Amino acid sequence: MPLLVGLTRHELVLPAGFSPATTAFEAQCSIVELRELKDLHSRQTDFCTATFRGNWLFEIVRLRASLVLICLIGLTQLARAALIAYEPFDYAAGELLLGKTNGFGFTNAWRPAGFNARVPEGFELRPGRLQFANLATHGTTRVAAEGVRKEYSEIYGIGRCVVTNFGISGTTFYLSYLCRVDKEGEYTSVIIGNGDGRELSIGKSGTANDYVIAQRGGIGRIGAGIGQSVGKTVFIVVKMEFRDGMDRFTMFVNPKPGSPEPGKGIVKEDLDLEPTNMIILYSRGAWSVDELRLGTTWADVTPTM
Repeated sequence: MPLLVGLTRHELVLPAGFSPATTAFEAQCSIVELRELKDLHSRQTDFCTATFRGNWLFEIVRLRASLVLICLIGLTQLARAALIAYEPFDYAAGELLLGKTNGFGFTNAWRPAGFNARVPEGFELRPGRLQFANLATHGTTRVAAEGVRKEYSEIYGIGRCVVTNFGISGTTFYLSYLCRVDKEGEYTSVIIGNGDGRELSIGKSGTANDYVIAQRGGIGRIGAGIGQSVGKTVFIVVKMEFRDGMDRFTMFVNPKPGSPEPGKGIVKEDLDLEPTNMIILYSRGAWSVDELRLGTTWADVTPTM
């Protein structure tokens, strides 16, 4: 049975030379012994300590209050499930998303990204988190962008790299997020890609009154058939199955958090995604985004409160 100590993560810190692909390692720290981990919640410290040997992964998580929690996960468990990255967009209202580093499972801060995108400053933190049914949420803010007027050519784009790679044959990932159209307007998308080439686009279409999954630029677009309503929060989950040749992407719109993975979704099988590790917010329409998750199972990205 895996040992799990602590549930809240703020800043992921991995030991030098360690990667999620490691299958066996030895890590040595000081200050507390493994038997003392249960008492970590009642003390303040900046380092975790213990010696681990064998087939274990470990993550050191430093919280704002200087609490350190250790999560030990058996590799057999990791093969079945792992929340790889999480961005709750929990920052001070009024600040720009550019340069922010909250959440875990990322290799860098939010930075300019996206094909022909020139305005990363368009994404701003605003009060009031998005909520959907019984989905677990965190914080009090969301990220939002205003729409671009049609007479202007600007595209808002900002991205962040995760600690894993998309596009590797034989791998499967699940991505989920909350979004809301705040005004009638053009497209509002989450992109999996490098900002060029063959990229996956998920979100509201700029020409069809619907949520769609497509290659960026609208190639091979498939709609969800639900339309779109201004001011209504939508929960989107995408299953990404990478294969030799064309990959398989399945989009689920407004699934019930905590329920098993539905047997049917909106399937796209005509895109061979180029290898990447970047998630991009990309838009010309007015929208809000919150609760971005990446995992290896359906349950990872649809947690309940």
